[in-house]
Amino acid sequence: SGCRTAAVRAGEGSLSDDVDRLQAVRDALGSSGAIRIDANGAWDVETAASAVPVLDRAAGGLEFVEQPCAAVEDVAVLRRRVNVPVAVDQSIRDSSDPLGLALTEAADIAVLTVGALGGVRRALRIADSVGLPFVAAAAAFVVDIVVCVAVSLVTTPKPVKELAGFVYSETPVQIFADP
Repeated sequence: SGCRTAAVRAGEGSLSDDVDRLQAVRDALGSSGAIRIDANGAWDVETAASAVPVLDRAAGGLEFVEQPCAAVEDVAVLRRRVNVPVAVDQSIRDSSDPLGLALTEAADIAVLTVGALGGVRRALRIADSVGLPFVAAAAAFVVDIVVCVAVSLVTTPKPVKELAGFVYSETPVQIFADP
């Protein structure tokens, strides 16, 4: 299919549902595909610390877990307790001063939603200021996807994954396709 990466929502239902979903995605992607989960801040530290290893095993390895806890301080605590890279998204978008965030101790990866951050120039400034490798993300609009690709291509260092776009659906899985 050409698909090599899937982002899967987690934490909205039962852990068992998340496990089943991740196993189905792994079966669809095969062993070489990358799977990341996004909990959208649904978990407290204890819930995340117990869920992430289970979901990592179910996925046959997670690329990263995005925004497992709502508060960046909780994400930092969780990061020290799990063996899966941790990413922040809402912690950046919802900050009153995303350019002033010090995230190198709190997370391994920044997810930068270009449109929500105010466009390409601002996203590039934030990418420089947060001090983390990043994934440029976009909403499901063609213009946003093109902007996302532009941010991925002009940044140094290169983002974790150069994102060419994704197929969006109302299901809890986003499929990322290569160019």
